[in-house]
Amino acid sequence: MLFKKLFGLFPKTPKTEPITAPTPTEKTGLIKISGFDNPKRKGDIIFVHGLGGDARKTWHPEERDNDDNFWLMWLAKERPDLGIWSFGYNAAPFEWKGATMPLFDRASNLLEYLTINDIGERPIIFITHSMGGLLVKEMLRNAQTFNKKAVIEKTKGIVFLSTPHTGAHLANLVTNIGIFTRKTISVDELKSHIPQLRQLNEWYRQNVDAMAITTKVYYETKPILTILVVDPDSANPGIKDVQPTATDDDHISITKPKSPDNLVYKGVSRFIKEQLSIIPKQAENNLQNISSFYIERPEIEYNCFQSILQPGALIRIKAPRKMGKTHLISRIFDHYKKQGYRTVSINLWSQENLTNLNNFLQSFCTVLSLELGLEKQIDQYWSPRLSSQSNCTNYLKKYILPAIETPLVLGF
Repeated sequence: MLFKKLFGLFPKTPKTEPITAPTPTEKTGLIKISGFDNPKRKGDIIFVHGLGGDARKTWHPEERDNDDNFWLMWLAKERPDLGIWSFGYNAAPFEWKGATMPLFDRASNLLEYLTINDIGERPIIFITHSMGGLLVKEMLRNAQTFNKKAVIEKTKGIVFLSTPHTGAHLANLVTNIGIFTRKTISVDELKSHIPQLRQLNEWYRQNVDAMAITTKVYYETKPILTILVVDPDSANPGIKDVQPTATDDDHISITKPKSPDNLVYKGVSRFIKEQLSIIPKQAENNLQNISSFYIERPEIEYNCFQSILQPGALIRIKAPRKMGKTHLISRIFDHYKKQGYRTVSINLWSQENLTNLNNFLQSFCTVLSLELGLEKQIDQYWSPRLSSQSNCTNYLKKYILPAIETPLVLGF
């Protein structure tokens, strides 16, 4: 009963009857809900369901696919100036429920759907549930890898609804019922704390500020038949200044507001309004990721550009919050990318790393390697006979810099 409640995993036929393959769903791809054909729309809102979900049923309080009384349509009536979409994809938890594909492949699939539907010409906000949140993060990393700047620059916000950023314990439990059927790769990828999910979440934490994406998090507090599918710790992506919000929902009901007065619906509606209301006009200087609210400081910018020309240069940018530090770094990055330099932005805010120098430097070297598309080689270059500082210096001099063969600009 537990798995039927969560995913609809067991067939309605008696156990003595053979299990037949379900009819393939046609609700896959980027499903048009409302406002998608408005050339003057102010943005695109994209809903992405999770494991075993559906492009419409996931978001409907009664799981209907032929009824418009659900929150995607409430939002459409409230905001006719927006395009509302729902991404449907096969993510069956078991092989007899349908096909699936690895997260990386599905991410490139989503990115292509966005491209062919011209998503990226206007501001984008993603509303995601469970594995759908992991999919959107992987899609953004995919876009960064393949230089798909439009989607990254236009993504202004992501709402995570019970997303297992470090893995869901339920996936471990599902694995144990292999006597019934074979699990799919989608379940394997949701196991608690698997390295790939930790790595993906670390990438998001390190890049979310540079990408100027605002994060909103809601998590469940009610179990389903004694099991809390995604616990509060896993639901928290660990973004600085982002406080996750508890709801009186379980893993399923959190996506199914019953009225426009629901906490999640009202919170998401307000989040969309806030993110779109602060979208500034873009400066006409080809720096599309720099806000027009940014106050230009020609002398300071020129000094930064000249200083970085000196090998080993260090520039310290110090100012209160919201004064433009991130935008200044972005301008510096943009300037030197045009000169053929490699640029990497790293967020050092991690309380556990800051308590131990060796962990801190190893984490720094690992993240730097991943951002440059290199395999981490910590074990090969980290000697117990040397200090942490010496090991870090050797790692950069003997491994990182020879591997990239171009000047490197780091932003911390």
